[in-house]
Amino acid sequence: MLVCGASLFAHSKASPSEQTAEPPASNTSAQALTKADTVNAGGGLEVLSDTMGVNFQPYLDRVLHDIKQNWYYHIPDSAKAPILRKGKVLIEFAILKDGHIQDMKLVEASGDVAMDRGAWAGVSYSNPLPPLPPEFLGQYLTLRFKFLYNTGPDNVKAQETTSDKPANLAAPTSTDTDMNRIFKVGDGVSPPVAIEHPAPKYSEQARREKYEGTCVLWLVVDADGRPRDIKVHRTLGLGLDEEAIEAVTHWRFKPAMKDGKPVSVRISVQVDFHLHDGRAPTPNP
Repeated sequence: MLVCGASLFAHSKASPSEQTAEPPASNTSAQALTKADTVNAGGGLEVLSDTMGVNFQPYLDRVLHDIKQNWYYHIPDSAKAPILRKGKVLIEFAILKDGHIQDMKLVEASGDVAMDRGAWAGVSYSNPLPPLPPEFLGQYLTLRFKFLYNTGPDNVKAQETTSDKPANLAAPTSTDTDMNRIFKVGDGVSPPVAIEHPAPKYSEQARREKYEGTCVLWLVVDADGRPRDIKVHRTLGLGLDEEAIEAVTHWRFKPAMKDGKPVSVRISVQVDFHLHDGRAPTPNP
């Protein structure tokens, strides 16, 4: 596991090198950075997949810069003065050889939806990233980003000794029932059926640019028909991935069935974004 030593900081004490790495100061970007400077926003990244001996530091520095820049524009008011709400968000995703982002997953939420969406936007608005280094022979690079809002070094240490620890899960036993398992559709397992599927909202940027497309999500539909563990399989960007997740979170299903009993299954759904046609998104197990 490679840990990138650089960090995401939007604080008035940023080093000169960090300040010069910011985008040219237009009116819009200057306003966004001024707002970001009212919040102590930090974090870092880890490489979770095999680097195959390739030095990724220059590439990670660029990725860090791009995501940091997009994150600054989406830091919510709840994290700024005078509220200064604290929180931590962990997001994992894969970068394909051509730089496109895939398999985004919210690993740990902050407890504040606006802060979660701000961190998510930092990644999704950076899609696509630069292509992976040509000397890297792998097909993808998996990263985990940690976004910290108003969390100083002492708080970081305290959080990492508690919330970063994996849950102490007991090993499965022969007494486990189908209710505790996650199945695939087929082989006697019927697909879940969406009975409530509110359409997603359009992000303002996507609407301005008349951007359309389909976002594909992976998720688990529990035995009670509620979705969970939602992650992006095929991303769109421009804020539409977050809107897709927000919409699907409120979907409700007639659960999958096995041997006459409801069970949890993992499925994919596609969420379509089309302007002026009134089509509703439909699940695609």
